[in-house]
Amino acid sequence: MTTRTAVEAAFRYLPSSSRTGVGGDWFDVIPRSGARVALVVGDVVGRGLRAAATMGRLRTAVRTLADIDLMPDELLTHLDDVVIRLSAKSPEER
Repeated sequence: MTTRTAVEAAFRYLPSSSRTGVGGDWFDVIPRSGARVALVVGDVVGRGLRAAATMGRLRTAVRTLADIDLMPDELLTHLDDVVIRLSAKSPEER
């Protein structure tokens, strides 16, 4: 059985500098059913541990929603709900 790849991705990420600390930028290429892929680019406002943790939560949410094979508009609606819930929490709960 021969496996074929629907897409090949090459990337290069250059952080701005080590002085600014960890940020919340990310990108991902997620394989989907039917020889499809999802290309995701995200940017959480801010720097530091909180932005990085929020980025991790959102990236995990996107991958989870993509795994259940939602259409892009449905996925974004659910992701928006996640962002609203996260922003409603107190800073200690985030």
